[in-house]
Amino acid sequence: VETLLDACQAGRIPLGYKPAPLPLSTLHGGPHLLVQELKGDALRELTYEIHNNTKEPLILSEPEFAGTWAETGGEELNNLIAILMPQKVLNPGERSLVHVVAKKQSR
Repeated sequence: VETLLDACQAGRIPLGYKPAPLPLSTLHGGPHLLVQELKGDALRELTYEIHNNTKEPLILSEPEFAGTWAETGGEELNNLIAILMPQKVLNPGERSLVHVVAKKQSR
């Protein structure tokens, strides 16, 4: 999990992972924009871009990302393992990436 998060934070795709196509529903607004999904044999990683367009600081919390994938047309992230959130507070105009790792659902 740490290797996956480190690679994603550095903008790399780790060995054994492939980018997945993103559903068009991810482009329809919302506070979190899904910009990447990586799938491996056992894990999947979702990268969200958050941009504070307000005039007030935006406070981020881990629980708000647990259900975000379901809100954008994907399945619920019931097997959430880790969330990497480098910044907890975004000042007006700031952007940040949040990385979410979950176990893949068996089908």
